[in-house]
Amino acid sequence: SEKLQAEIANNEILRESYASMAQAILAFDDSGWNTANASGSGDGFQLQELKDAAKRIREQTEGNPLLKRGCGLRTSYIFGRGVSFSDQPPRVQKFIQDPRNQDVVFSPEAQVVNERANFTDGQFFLLANVSTKQFQRIPFAEITAIVTDPDDAERVRYIRRTWTNKVQELASGSAKETIKEVWYPVDTYAPEAGRYVSSIQGKPVDVNFRMFHFAVNRRAGQVLGVPDAFPALPWAHAYNEYLKDGSRMLKALSMFAWQLKSKTKAGASNAAATIATPKTSGSVAVTGSDMDLTAMPRGNNINLTDGRPLGSMVASALEVSVVALLSDPGTSGAYGTAQTLDVPTVK
Repeated sequence: SEKLQAEIANNEILRESYASMAQAILAFDDSGWNTANASGSGDGFQLQELKDAAKRIREQTEGNPLLKRGCGLRTSYIFGRGVSFSDQPPRVQKFIQDPRNQDVVFSPEAQVVNERANFTDGQFFLLANVSTKQFQRIPFAEITAIVTDPDDAERVRYIRRTWTNKVQELASGSAKETIKEVWYPVDTYAPEAGRYVSSIQGKPVDVNFRMFHFAVNRRAGQVLGVPDAFPALPWAHAYNEYLKDGSRMLKALSMFAWQLKSKTKAGASNAAATIATPKTSGSVAVTGSDMDLTAMPRGNNINLTDGRPLGSMVASALEVSVVALLSDPGTSGAYGTAQTLDVPTVK
């Protein structure tokens, strides 16, 4: 009886958990769409809001199987057939074959890492050295400000990078840290006067580098993109919670195999002592006329496949097949049906 009361209390907790989870989903869906963007106008996200969302998505992608699988699927659909650069001049081939550039841009491993930035951050930043023609990936967290054309908010001129410079002392093992803030002109900006400005807001502009910015899911008039995983995040969380709560209930129900009803307290006590005695498989329970022994319904009370619609919402948000995302053909068991979605997904 005490265990049953405890499970009833757990059921109330689960009910409250689902209610709060639904509210969290609605709040997450409505968050941020009516605030100013990085340039201070419009109806998009602000830079800091996107950085906060990207940090949360990165954390979830590392630990949530659906988001991790979805990221892998999107990357495979985009780069699965490989990328080749043929019939290029020797100077271009030298640039592509540079080990540094291979590691950052042109190798299959680099393509996976870079596409992951679109998935979690919604943008990807490359810093190019004008002299050496070598690329460097810049984390979204280090981007702190953007200057755009005064007449066109979509045209970026300068991007500020703020990072911690660490100089390692090899003899002592200690590190000297310095905060740096530098502006870089973007690769598409060509000033009319032919010269870049030397400083912005008291911070230097380094013209020896060019910043390349690529954004996905942008709106008209917006500079920054929105992560591919953004609309899938609340539903991936909901599916994860559904499975955890369902597993918890299955474990709770497995504690009770039989239900014994007795009209008297003494009869219940005697029967409890008898039933509690370990028996071999196939034993017979003998009860009085005032007792009723019935098996607890366990078979179809908790069906974890009922959460499949939540998984379908994740698949829809990531624009991949739910069969491929869940690695489960569902009740139809037809993988061939799912394969018909491959062509439109690739396109």
